[in-house]
Amino acid sequence: MGLSGVVSMAGNSADYCAVLTSSSVDCWNEGSAPTPVPGVGGIGVLSGVRNLTADVANHGGDAGYCALLASGGVDCWGYGATGELGDGIYHNCMIACGTSTPTPVIGIGGTGYLKGVTSMASDGAGYCAVLALGGVDCWGDGLGPTGGGGSATPIAVQAIGGGGLLSGVTSAAGAGANGRSTYCAVLAAGGAACWGANDYGQLGGGQVTSNSPFPLLVEVSL
Repeated sequence: MGLSGVVSMAGNSADYCAVLTSSSVDCWNEGSAPTPVPGVGGIGVLSGVRNLTADVANHGGDAGYCALLASGGVDCWGYGATGELGDGIYHNCMIACGTSTPTPVIGIGGTGYLKGVTSMASDGAGYCAVLALGGVDCWGDGLGPTGGGGSATPIAVQAIGGGGLLSGVTSAAGAGANGRSTYCAVLAAGGAACWGANDYGQLGGGQVTSNSPFPLLVEVSL
């Protein structure tokens, strides 16, 4: 009997996961049958999931997922040695690189839990969450919002050009490989702004090699 009730899917180099009509999640890999993802703390099964974003294994085969919940919160599981789980912990790979049990992403400054999230993106080394108020919070490894070093809890992305906080974002996309992590945000005004690695001109700001910890507007060639 085949898997049924699938409404969306996400995958990485290690496995696939499906969001079901019940708002739960089933995952499988290496020929295994789909298995329900447990709930936070291993209690019951994960539920109330709107969609999934995958960390596409930028760490030599280790990967993970973050689930955007109907409540606007985010639960993550998988690789966590560089802060991808957003739980404030750099998980020691000598013990375990992460967790197969979802854990809630902590809020800014380590207070409470992240909330008000409308969509997610991953650069393969971490995650960014677009908020209902138009800002963006990011966590994990890579340049992202911090210019290097990363963070195991969310950090608010700076405004375009630095100073203040980014606003007016409707969605985001991320990409990265071999330490070249970059995010771009779609702006409500119709433009786009990007930050992170820029060794190949990924930021679209007309500067070929200068990385940027804060967003730069994507410029049109004249």
